[in-house]
Amino acid sequence: MKRFIMLVTSLRAPALVLVIGMLAIGAAGCSKPAATTSPPTTNPATTSSTASDVVPGGEPASSGFAAAANTAQGRFDVADKAIKATVPDAELMAVQTGDKAITDYPSATWMYLFASKATGKAHVISVTNGVAGSPEALTVQPLKEAERATIPAVTDWKIDSGPAYEKASAAYVERFGAPVPKSYGMAMNLFISEAMSKESADAKPFMWRVTFLQDDKTPRIITLDAKSGEVLPASQ
Repeated sequence: MKRFIMLVTSLRAPALVLVIGMLAIGAAGCSKPAATTSPPTTNPATTSSTASDVVPGGEPASSGFAAAANTAQGRFDVADKAIKATVPDAELMAVQTGDKAITDYPSATWMYLFASKATGKAHVISVTNGVAGSPEALTVQPLKEAERATIPAVTDWKIDSGPAYEKASAAYVERFGAPVPKSYGMAMNLFISEAMSKESADAKPFMWRVTFLQDDKTPRIITLDAKSGEVLPASQ
């Protein structure tokens, strides 16, 4: 079972990140092609793709995100359409790569956490190479009614996973003076509930957390503002 990365806490974590343990879910497997060990020179969000790599018709998502191969925003419309077939009022709360540690770039699988505005219940769906899996309801405490009203619009999310990874990779080299590790994971919460805040004081909305795993599996985290793209200080 793979876990949905909702909260990243500290560098003391023995694995990639610490997560909310009760959010254990199944997910589609990821392919593992060789990854770059230095910052990529292309932005996958703007790299041209074949018709099979984008949302059918190549039209921008209803969110305004441009369809792109294997980026978090580029696959959002696929996830959104699939989840709303069963949960019409679903709103996005978080997104992450398909596993705690991957070596493919860009990630073949993205996982999206949604909540129903009516019930507050959480649902997750994965998208692998543009194909959505089956939505899965999570057996966790629903959001409170007041919280549901404060879930931000997905359009407030400005920085896609491609630019976030590129900036994080460059920051890694500058900050640690070492090549970028092959293994990494990415997670970003649009919304932080009361329960999440209690789990970790570090949890913040609209903050990409890119966690790189060194050969000894020691995690090093680079955080970025998901609205501006700014690399945040090491303490965040």
